[in-house]
Amino acid sequence: MKKLISIVSIFLAIQLTVLAQSFNISMGVNLSSQNRSKQLSSKVGPMLGFNSEFSRDFHVWKNVFLRAEFAFEQSGVKFLEPTYIQVLSYSQLGTYLMYKTIHSPVYMGIGGFGDYLMSVSSFDGESSVMLDRKYYSFYDYGLEPILGVSLNFDFIRYFVEMRFHYGMNNIYRLSPDYIKNFGINLDMGISLKIH
Repeated sequence: MKKLISIVSIFLAIQLTVLAQSFNISMGVNLSSQNRSKQLSSKVGPMLGFNSEFSRDFHVWKNVFLRAEFAFEQSGVKFLEPTYIQVLSYSQLGTYLMYKTIHSPVYMGIGGFGDYLMSVSSFDGESSVMLDRKYYSFYDYGLEPILGVSLNFDFIRYFVEMRFHYGMNNIYRLSPDYIKNFGINLDMGISLKIH
């Protein structure tokens, strides 16, 4: 809980500054799974999910800027025996340190995030069932490196980003194994310059 409060405080403090350079909106898909023991890893596979992000960029120094972000993300796993998909829906706050060269459309960054579990559902191909959240950790946190390419115009920028989402918290409360979320996100979006 203290980690989440710290992340929220940092996010709000950054949002209140007057150094904002742009406002970004993006959407995309992710391929996610979970780190499990060797015995269980052969019984699960990746799941296709959706994500959306709303962020603001703040110029720090020369080609370095700070990104504060709020996101919605679906993580989960596909169980193979029997076959069904388990979807964990999170709201996420993140802070990223970004770097972009002046003459190149490529940029990169790395940062941390804090997730709050909003819902858990299971889908077997025919029906969807909501599951009780009490068996899952309400919070996740971790690291997320970003690699992006942008196309700049006067006041608008189009971009494509790829992220590696690496959760570091045990997401199942009752499991003897330490199970963590991970995935790869591919996002497309637009960025509007504020000033």
